[in-house]
Amino acid sequence: MSYGQDTDEATRNARDSVFLHAMVSSNTASVQFRVRNISSSGLMAEGPLTFDQGDEVDVDLRNIGRIHGKVVWIDEGRFGMAFDRSIDPKQARKPVGGGRSSPSRY
Repeated sequence: MSYGQDTDEATRNARDSVFLHAMVSSNTASVQFRVRNISSSGLMAEGPLTFDQGDEVDVDLRNIGRIHGKVVWIDEGRFGMAFDRSIDPKQARKPVGGGRSSPSRY
């Protein structure tokens, strides 16, 4: 498997700032994190760290599902994850219910 590294400027600029909750799991732990930014190739999250750089992990993202990847950096309660496949990061920002429903009128 190859994991992308956000080294090119176009990729760095394509990150969306978000505030999402997601479960991140490895063979040894499953912990809820706050996703702070996301791109088609990875994310940055913060929370209680139980992972090491190089760990292979899965993240459950709403509207996308489970994505496998690798922890590529760790720093003061945050970590960066590179996905093993590209995603559409805008899908993770969409409301789960598909939109608002109109209130009933009597």
